[in-house]
Amino acid sequence: MGVKFPDFSHYQTLPGEMGQDFAAIAAAYPAVILKATQGATGVDATFATRWRAAHDAGLLCGAYHFGNGDNPELQAAHFLATVNPGPDDLLVLDWECAPMTMDQARAFVENVQAQTNRLPVLYGGLSFFQSQNIAADSVLAQCPLWLAAYRDAPPAPPAPWTEWAMWQFSDKETINGVSGPVDMNVSKFDDAAALTPWWKGQ
Repeated sequence: MGVKFPDFSHYQTLPGEMGQDFAAIAAAYPAVILKATQGATGVDATFATRWRAAHDAGLLCGAYHFGNGDNPELQAAHFLATVNPGPDDLLVLDWECAPMTMDQARAFVENVQAQTNRLPVLYGGLSFFQSQNIAADSVLAQCPLWLAAYRDAPPAPPAPWTEWAMWQFSDKETINGVSGPVDMNVSKFDDAAALTPWWKGQ
């Protein structure tokens, strides 16, 4: 099993003042991914403070955008303006529902790539991705896969991927001091030393 790490949104409250103390998280995990935005205007109310705190704690940091049916160019611009990513930050499109079409997902990815010179990671559920003909899309097929599939054994990735970069294996984990169930993930990398250059270079 590879390196484990959590992802958070406003559904969880973290320990410490204002729920933003990442010291305990950094002591247990090398990385964290935070929800940043949703659609063309939505912002997770916890993001800005947590984004700073997670960086200050020395974590590998990632941010995700929950896609919907809004204009994809506006969604990408909103996401990047909110996150203001640095060169070492991982960027993710959370595409898990039909309101965002494949064409819209591609347009979002292309806009993020044009602005950052890197492809975002594509997050979604196994059954949803199996229902999409992603193999026919040369842009989306290049994105690293963050697969959500809640089971004990690692799932086989859906076509066109031959491997997942990250696997969200549970949405019911417990972390001391964190209120609410936590999404937990594992990377394909065996240790933080291998995870770090991929995360920063993606």
